[in-house]
Amino acid sequence: MKTSLFEQVGGLAKVRLIVSDFYDRILDSETLRHYFENVDVRRMIDHQTKFVSALMGGPVSFSNEHLTRAHHHLGITAEEYEEMGEIFRETLEDHN
Repeated sequence: MKTSLFEQVGGLAKVRLIVSDFYDRILDSETLRHYFENVDVRRMIDHQTKFVSALMGGPVSFSNEHLTRAHHHLGITAEEYEEMGEIFRETLEDHN
């Protein structure tokens, strides 16, 4: 039986480590950190760990509609979105 990417990287503990590192980097970004003022970052890391786990074939699922609703009011610019994507890519590469 083929294993999921979630299982291949080491499951929930490894995904949480990656997501925590990602948020450390986001909070270091002058462009992006303002989105997380007055946000419980530990709660966000828990939520994003579940989301990334789902993307990797783990046990949780999210819909595109849910994601769109959650971020619509933030007014994220294309530049900010690209920076976030670049930080995420770098984080994933650093964790193999």
